[in-house]
Amino acid sequence: METLLNTLSPIFKQYDFHSHSHSSKICYKSANASPYDEFIVEMFPKTNEIVTIVPVRNIPLGSVQYKKTFIDMNTAIDYLKMHLGYYQASNSN
Repeated sequence: METLLNTLSPIFKQYDFHSHSHSSKICYKSANASPYDEFIVEMFPKTNEIVTIVPVRNIPLGSVQYKKTFIDMNTAIDYLKMHLGYYQASNSN
């Protein structure tokens, strides 16, 4: 969990997202975001699963959340980076 937190936090911080964690869950949210505009990462050590929940823009309906499960940490990190990039691009339009 610490490796994941140390890797993701600087990436989200550069886009002014703040994090808070609850045992095995990390939540990243922008100060001016809607309730669904939150990136959530949860690790399950017994199964080595990493569950991600990312906001997906669905204009004009706003954002919805999309959940995906990974086994490989690097793949999960790349997936979160990709969706953070999509999120930032959709908010800059």
